[in-house]
Amino acid sequence: MNTLSKFLFLFIAVISLTLSACHKYHDQDEEELITTVRLKFTPATGPVLTYSWQDLDGAGGNAPTIPTINLAVNTVYSVELELLNESETPADNITEEIQAEAEEHLFVFNSTTSGLSILITDKDRNNNDLGLQSTWTTTNAVSGNVNIVLKHNPDKTATNPAVTGSTDIDVTFPVLIE
Repeated sequence: MNTLSKFLFLFIAVISLTLSACHKYHDQDEEELITTVRLKFTPATGPVLTYSWQDLDGAGGNAPTIPTINLAVNTVYSVELELLNESETPADNITEEIQAEAEEHLFVFNSTTSGLSILITDKDRNNNDLGLQSTWTTTNAVSGNVNIVLKHNPDKTATNPAVTGSTDIDVTFPVLIE
């Protein structure tokens, strides 16, 4: 075998090994695209209300669709959050992943609505807040906003876990209580 043939054989062997070793690494903490944040409000009496924030083309494209959440005065609502990626068919239910990785996620609710209190009612396996389920209690007629932030890998034992970890989604809903 001449030198050129040996070099060519070695070159092909190295390229083959390199290509066979190359594969896309899937990071389990890879951020999912969230196009829809759906809130389902269930009062003790009365109809179930559903409101969906949607940004079907993702960040940087068209503005998201943001409805005003209309709630009744002096009412307690059980609220369930659902997160979807509706850019795929069928839609990818991100809620299931959040439930499976509950210790790595936390919903933070910030309200400028003085007649509204929000209490997280679900926990992860370590008995720390998650936020896919909550209770929203209204008192008086008022308007304001509720900001919902999904934190990834927060320090749930920190004094303010909302400032730890990274942010997966940050949406604000206008709220009208009447």
